[in-house]
Amino acid sequence: MVPQARGRGVGELLLGGGAAVARSLRRRRILLEAASNNAAAMGLYRRCGYQFTGRTFQHPRRPDLVEREMVLALHRP
Repeated sequence: MVPQARGRGVGELLLGGGAAVARSLRRRRILLEAASNNAAAMGLYRRCGYQFTGRTFQHPRRPDLVEREMVLALHRP
């Protein structure tokens, strides 16, 4: 995200829109991975309801980083 957009709710809107689409497709959850050095992204995901699963994966291009898996459970209305 561009620095000018930070703190304005843009990330929350984007993630909320993605969750709405997933719900309309009758999905039960959304999985994503966040790089271990990206505290801002992980904070955004946590604010939007994502939880860490405990699973990690090697970053595809940076051997010094790991990807931390996060999940959002989608409750149907």
